[in-house]
Amino acid sequence: MVPRVANILRFYHNYMLPASDRSGATPAMKIGLARGLVYRRDLLAA
Repeated sequence: MVPRVANILRFYHNYMLPASDRSGATPAMKIGLARGLVYRRDLLAA
C-alpha cells in the first residue's frame, strides 16, 4: 500500500504541482519531460 501512495505523490509532485517560483513550471517541465501541467480531468479521462 505504501509504494502505491508514494508513486501517486511522486507523480503529483513532478507533473501536477507547479513550483512556487515565478516560472510556474513543474519539475518534469524543467527537465523537459512534460510540455505543460497535467490536470485531474486529463488524468481521469478514459
